[in-house]
Amino acid sequence: MVNRRGVCVLTCVVVSGLFAFIDAQIGLNGCIDGWTLWNKHCYGFISDRRLILEEADSYCWTHGSRLLTVNNLAEHEMVASWLKDNDVVLQSTWFIGGYYTIDTVNWDTGDVITDAITPDLWNIAPNLISDLYSRIAYAYGNKHTAYGWTLVSGSRHANFICEMSQIDVQFTDVMNRDYDYGHGGLNRQEIPRGPFMTLEPRNVAVIGEGTETSIALECSASGNPPPGYTWYRGNTTITTEQSKRYTVSGGRLIIQGPRDSEDAGMYHCKAANSLGTVLSRTAVVQFGYLHAFSPVKSDDQVGTVFEGVRISCFTPAYNPEVRYGWFQDHNTHNYIFPNHPVHFISQSGYLYFSEVQPTDDRTYYCVVTLVAPHDYDADTTMSPSRVGLGTKLILRPGKTSNNYGPIIYTHTFPTPALRGSLVRLECVAYGSLPLMYSWSRADGQPFVKGTQLSDINRVLTIANAPLEADGDYICKVVRQGKVSKTVTISLFLETKPYFSDPINNMFVDAGQTVVWRCKAVARPRASFSWYKDGVLLTHVPGKLEVSGNKLTISNVAAGDSGMYQCAATNRHGTSFSSGELQILDGVVIERGPEPTEVAVNETQFLSCFVDVARSDIDVKYRWKFNGHYIDFKRHHHFISGMKEGASGLYIREAQYAHEGEYTCEAQTPLQVDTRTAKVTVRGPPGAPAGVYVDGETVTSFSARVIWTMTSSMEHGAPILSYDIEAETFYDPGNWTIVARDVSESTAVATAKNNGNRSDQRSTNLTGLVPNTNYRFKVRAVNAFGRGSESCRPSAYIHTPSAPPYRAPHSVGGGDGKVGTLNMSWTPIPESEHCGPGLGYTLYWKRQSTRERYDWHKVVLLGHVGMYSAQVGVENYYLGYDVMVGVFDDLGAGPNSSVVTVFSAMGMPDNVPKITSVSGVNLSSVLVTWDPIPDDREHIKGSIGGYTIQYYWNNLGCSPLKGCAVTNLRNRNIYGQASDVLLIDLEINSEFFFRLQVFNSAGRGPKGEWRRGETANNAPINYPRFVTVTSHGPNSVLVTWQGIMTTKNEEIITGYKVKWWLVQSDIRHANETTTELLDTSAVLNRLQQESVYQLRVLGVSAGGDGAMSDSVFFTLKGGMIQIDPATTEICYEGVSCGAVPLCLGADIRTLMLITILVMRRLVTP
Repeated sequence: MVNRRGVCVLTCVVVSGLFAFIDAQIGLNGCIDGWTLWNKHCYGFISDRRLILEEADSYCWTHGSRLLTVNNLAEHEMVASWLKDNDVVLQSTWFIGGYYTIDTVNWDTGDVITDAITPDLWNIAPNLISDLYSRIAYAYGNKHTAYGWTLVSGSRHANFICEMSQIDVQFTDVMNRDYDYGHGGLNRQEIPRGPFMTLEPRNVAVIGEGTETSIALECSASGNPPPGYTWYRGNTTITTEQSKRYTVSGGRLIIQGPRDSEDAGMYHCKAANSLGTVLSRTAVVQFGYLHAFSPVKSDDQVGTVFEGVRISCFTPAYNPEVRYGWFQDHNTHNYIFPNHPVHFISQSGYLYFSEVQPTDDRTYYCVVTLVAPHDYDADTTMSPSRVGLGTKLILRPGKTSNNYGPIIYTHTFPTPALRGSLVRLECVAYGSLPLMYSWSRADGQPFVKGTQLSDINRVLTIANAPLEADGDYICKVVRQGKVSKTVTISLFLETKPYFSDPINNMFVDAGQTVVWRCKAVARPRASFSWYKDGVLLTHVPGKLEVSGNKLTISNVAAGDSGMYQCAATNRHGTSFSSGELQILDGVVIERGPEPTEVAVNETQFLSCFVDVARSDIDVKYRWKFNGHYIDFKRHHHFISGMKEGASGLYIREAQYAHEGEYTCEAQTPLQVDTRTAKVTVRGPPGAPAGVYVDGETVTSFSARVIWTMTSSMEHGAPILSYDIEAETFYDPGNWTIVARDVSESTAVATAKNNGNRSDQRSTNLTGLVPNTNYRFKVRAVNAFGRGSESCRPSAYIHTPSAPPYRAPHSVGGGDGKVGTLNMSWTPIPESEHCGPGLGYTLYWKRQSTRERYDWHKVVLLGHVGMYSAQVGVENYYLGYDVMVGVFDDLGAGPNSSVVTVFSAMGMPDNVPKITSVSGVNLSSVLVTWDPIPDDREHIKGSIGGYTIQYYWNNLGCSPLKGCAVTNLRNRNIYGQASDVLLIDLEINSEFFFRLQVFNSAGRGPKGEWRRGETANNAPINYPRFVTVTSHGPNSVLVTWQGIMTTKNEEIITGYKVKWWLVQSDIRHANETTTELLDTSAVLNRLQQESVYQLRVLGVSAGGDGAMSDSVFFTLKGGMIQIDPATTEICYEGVSCGAVPLCLGADIRTLMLITILVMRRLVTP
């Protein structure tokens, strides 16, 4: 801030020893008070506002600095030391201005790029698991007991470090001036000021099929004097004279009976007073539509029973968005709801079946309803819906292996996901039920606020999603509690530009140069434009420089005063940040180029900005490189430009040839001033030269490589090591490292010991493959990174042939036709054929504990990987020792390890016997049998499982009487088992069942038929005249009138009483059961002064019957009646109009009970 006399008064904010620079005072070291001075740069460690990376970058940029760029190890050690002294207790994470790609660190401020990576910088070695976790930050510990670099997500909240030149600190004086600057004791509210938008118009979607409606757009702005408003559709001014349907009142525009042909489009308002004009953001008015489904019926969808399938909606054309629903068999009451274990409705329009059931052979209808996007105001009369023609699901038989899946499908909505929207991640799997779903973040962080799981955890939603929701989300699906599979969904949110740090007002002295820096958080990146009083600004040489998100106004005068707006635009829209410029008086401070080091391919800026005593004198700048004037048209690496309020020279993508002296000449009609500084270019080493192989050292497995390296190739840092890469005829173009990190000292010593020159280096390569053509390249490494490859590769060499050096692997086999032994292995790849004439020797012998068997042997030539031997049908499923050797024309190689391979199985001949068939309920039965022992004697191999065939005798055809049955149903039970539960059977029906066992050779004989039945319906009627009376100190007696069953119901076997506290619900009810003829029950262990609710139902073999109406009671007072009209509790002997003071409870307790009871009246 600035006091009444124009003297700069700034305030320091200190938080836990760390600080911010909102209104900071310049300290004795020439930096903002509390900042650290190092090497003529000031460093601010900002901890009072933890931000995401883009917001931190915006904060530094709009306040005259930038996120830290670490240019050398000394600067890193200074930062790490400060953090260790001031943040060792909190051990926070601190953003800086860099991100990591493979072997490269990129600085995203000042166009500086470097691939110089020093291991001492990193606390956690860089591992780029995802582009979401590529930002560089300082963190404590792990590799070192100190602060160092680590990779983090830029979407997390963290502290951050800003950096600025010490010379730029003085310009914060202008940034800290405000409206009261120079106005003495004038009331701040009375100070004239331009308009600032306080309410922006919102998008509107007209959804529905009615016409009697209206829409409203509204904007509002502050200012003194109060601003007036003008509305525009596109570039056309809207007035009430244009149409009686338009009403403009202040900043509010109302359109009666909106019409698509006349009113759809882009709207914005303009607020203006005598000091300036500002524009609002643009609002879209659009009219929704939903076309009819195609009249051509879609093809049937074929699905396999007990496997997954999905049905497409074939959505008609629509705008802007739709919501999906599905129902079955042309019955709109037969909707498919969420939380169904088999069905899942995706926002993509698909209807998923996780495991198709035999009863799913139906026709499915898609319902599409038009809705408005999340960021639109919806003007809705009646949202239109459309119903498709339906898709028939045709079923084909499948195996009930119970080991199917999971196969996972995912969807993300919206696409792209937007900040502030309702983000929906879907994860649905095909697989044998039950399937259990769970979610987590890959980085171990908790879910952001607003995250919810729904639809059996198949849907994860994030309401009003913030950018910190970015990350990799892991969906885990577990099948039957045994087999699991995971899939990763990468969520990267995009956002319409927004300004976490708006541009400042500027109160500057006449003749100064004003630099406005504007930065928005935007994904994808925003483009920028500038407006003055609502008019787009363009470049004016010598006066106005519009350079992206930076606006420079030179030699400001009174005519430059007004309202300025920075507009940030990406594909999601445009946002404005506004600031007012008022012209005062002032001076400009001189600064010039300084000696600096720059890494190769970085961009370096050399400033040159001088002070002149008179504001009406022009200044011109010229630059020299090594004494010669720079021709900017011929040298594209040099650009004259502006940065952080100063003119200067950009050295873009600096190369080693740009090292030297740079001189700036500042010329006025009165004088010429110069400043010279040296720039040194550092970087990775140059390419080694003269790579060749000493032919006398080449063997089948080794060779010696020689290359040349001179000091001129070091580029500012000593050579540390070398990597040698090789290419072969077998894989041309693919260079692989065959020797890594060969130290400089070892390479020098090897060359010296073999009589090479002093500028030559050498190393012995081992582990080469015989009979192979090789050529080699060499890369050098220094502290700045790995250098370029060698200038050209060596000539090809050929390693002599030799016997094979490794054995075949993956030896195995089995199965096949009975009487055979199938053996297999992985053939040696051609690139590892060590000589001509490659072949294999296959050995096998039968295992036995009593007899000795000799090895059988067969020799196989060429590229083979399997062999089938005849062992006789009587030798089914016996273990054999198998071993594979390899050879070529130069000799035999090693043999593989001995493995056990079983001969093919025989066809099973045992018949499983069904021991019982019992009905479980009206649609399922349990079939049990005596399992067949899983051994060679009984199954002629290893058991694969059982096949059960069952038949619904709906036509009176009994197989026990020789009737030929059709329409058999089959189900496989895999592995050893003794029972199976068959579900979804027809109720009150007769069935016949038979079994057969199978292994890999096939199925055995079919067993005998066994009869069984499913139960009839559960009781349809419910008990009546339920009463509750006192029974004991902690019990009550419940009585009721029993029920009669019909021929379509199972016989009553008893009754069940469900009872629970009224604060709870029926899902947590206690149960008391009675015998067949008992129509009363005693409920025990009741609590004093508590209200209970109960319901009574009949029980039969068909299941639980219908429940009676709810009855409310207490232990002390018996039954309670509820008056629905007044929501009062009515006690025996007391009218509902009276105030019932009983049960020893006060009036507040009774009110709570009343509310809870009424909630349960609408909840079964």
